[in-house]
Amino acid sequence: MPVDVSSWNFDAEVRDSDLPVLVEFHMPSCSACQVFSAYSRGLERRFAGRLKLVRASLAGNKDLFGAHRIESVPAFLLFRNGREVDRLEGSTLRKEELERSIETVLNAHEQETRREEEDRGRV
Repeated sequence: MPVDVSSWNFDAEVRDSDLPVLVEFHMPSCSACQVFSAYSRGLERRFAGRLKLVRASLAGNKDLFGAHRIESVPAFLLFRNGREVDRLEGSTLRKEELERSIETVLNAHEQETRREEEDRGRV
């Protein structure tokens, strides 16, 4: 299950994560959000151990939505090494776009991790 985030635990769950993080911004009343929420849980299982999924609801988190300039939901922000590296948002978002973005971020993260391990082995 995804972790619910708010302003008080966002840094600990997202910015401090060793894994890339997919942040799902949603509203309970948004039908596209409900469709993508079910889909993102499948992505969480598919990328288990490689990607962390967290969710933020507009209810009680307007400050978090504002801080990340969320203009439309559903919105997915990808973080790697504590920084936002990609963003997809809006009801016209396609699942293929989201998967492609995740794969790109995961590949970059895994290549960087391999290089770091190789560098440590040379020391």
